[in-house]
Amino acid sequence: MARRKTPTMRLIEMQHGEPIESLLRRLYVDEGKTLAEVGKELGISEGAVYNWMLRLDIPTRRPGVASSH
Repeated sequence: MARRKTPTMRLIEMQHGEPIESLLRRLYVDEGKTLAEVGKELGISEGAVYNWMLRLDIPTRRPGVASSH
């Protein structure tokens, strides 16, 4: 089960008008962006993106494995 959202997560949801879970899935899974690219787009670190993905139970690719998109 996903843990509570951080204040930064809620801020990014407000800025983008989309729940953080669906925003991360869209950018990382659907659009095939890397963790670094997602972080740059959202204004957070790659490590923060990774931690949020874990927190929200969103599967990540292994380093060096390209998206199938």
